[in-house]
Amino acid sequence: MIPLTTPTSGPTWSPARVAVLVGIGLLTLVVLTFAALHIATRPYGAGSAAALPQAGDCVTSSGSGGGAVRIVDCDDSNARYEIIGTFTGVQQQDRCADVPGSEFALTRSEPGGRTSLLCVSLLDVQGRGQNE
Repeated sequence: MIPLTTPTSGPTWSPARVAVLVGIGLLTLVVLTFAALHIATRPYGAGSAAALPQAGDCVTSSGSGGGAVRIVDCDDSNARYEIIGTFTGVQQQDRCADVPGSEFALTRSEPGGRTSLLCVSLLDVQGRGQNE
């Protein structure tokens, strides 16, 4: 016959141990939240195709309405437009009418679904294609 034993109690959870584990959990949550927000809102490096052009930058564009806008050096033979002003989260192209020196607008979709409006002037570049 097997003797019956009384189950022993499990490990005890002291208040200090509970506080440390809760603190580690909260710290992990804060770090993961910060990392997710940083990744979602990180600025893109200048010169990359995803960088948001600023006033004074020169860009080249392919596609209608500014589909693929890429920042280039203003002396680059591919430079077509100079950015006069920008509006983030705006699609109304008539906003550029109030920007001095702006000749027309290009729209650009940003990461995260935002849209930017680029008020531009056409650069006087020799050797440009006939269809611009």
